[in-house]
Amino acid sequence: MNVLLVEPTYKRKYPPLGLMKISTWHKNKGDVVVYLHGDSWIDLDFNPDVIYITSLFTWDLPQVIQVIKSFKKRFPTSEIKVGGVAATAMPDKIKRETGIYPHIGIIPEVDSCTPDYAMSNETKKSEESLVFTTRGCPWKCRYCVVRMLEPKYYEIKGWESGIDSSKPRILLFDNNIVRSSKKHFNSVMRILEEQNKQVDFNSGFDCKLLTKDHVAQIVKLRIKTIRLAFDKLEQEKPLVASVDLFKEQGINPDRIRVYVLYNYNDDLEEAKYRADKVIALGCKPFVMRYKPLDWLKKEMYVSPHWVKEDIVNFTYYYNMPTVWNTISFEQFLKERDNGEFETNRKNIKKLVSMFL
Repeated sequence: MNVLLVEPTYKRKYPPLGLMKISTWHKNKGDVVVYLHGDSWIDLDFNPDVIYITSLFTWDLPQVIQVIKSFKKRFPTSEIKVGGVAATAMPDKIKRETGIYPHIGIIPEVDSCTPDYAMSNETKKSEESLVFTTRGCPWKCRYCVVRMLEPKYYEIKGWESGIDSSKPRILLFDNNIVRSSKKHFNSVMRILEEQNKQVDFNSGFDCKLLTKDHVAQIVKLRIKTIRLAFDKLEQEKPLVASVDLFKEQGINPDRIRVYVLYNYNDDLEEAKYRADKVIALGCKPFVMRYKPLDWLKKEMYVSPHWVKEDIVNFTYYYNMPTVWNTISFEQFLKERDNGEFETNRKNIKKLVSMFL
């Protein structure tokens, strides 16, 4: 069977892990697999029996839908399967506009497959092994798509097969690894320590569930940045406790990056409080602007308690340590209003360039 894997050319940071696993799954069956990163089939010399089209962000769905229609027209006898994050979040829209009802969530029989790192030049040259050791999260937060994409929490057996020994880094996407059993967590930490590669837990660690035993094992790894979250005011005490646990293990707080959700049910003052608290703890905030799970526009979403100007200023200020380390938010606003801020930044850049 001929299998075509299609990833539209929307902006993304990492290769399509789902398609990489589907590639392995079909190759294990003896199928011929071709991967296409693009919106057009014009240069494609291949007649597929089945086409998989992936998706990522909902605001890229118009592009994904156009790709689906294009491939339907060019390959009318091919079976087309659609999946991914955006397809899971808005399956009815895809059905209405293409006639195809997408797969929702992950494909269990595919999820246990080793990613096909030979699928493309990009995946061959990538320096990161892409890994899940667990799926799901117990909290089911309304602002998070994980509750739709991975509704059940489970541990993945044989996850370590996803590690490519030739790649220097391991990137783990577990949405809540500290929710796993002690046996699983200990096994993951042991394997990662034995690998002796640089490790990044992309989604971070759940402060509400993090314990001293967890931290004692985490700090043994070659982990450059430790990621936590402060998305709600009620997470303040767990966050402070988690930072203290890492400090007890000799971790300087400036190695801790804290996700700060904003533009959801909060307002500017609450968001500032949380971001300022992160800075007061010695950590670095990474502010993340909320968009509804069915947001289709490229334009900024502005929640009822925010205005666009505040969103722009908050994002600018708190995601730049060179700014919040030197001036207050109020001074920042004042300098932006009178045009001093941009002028000062240009002068600083010129000064720095003279010594480089």
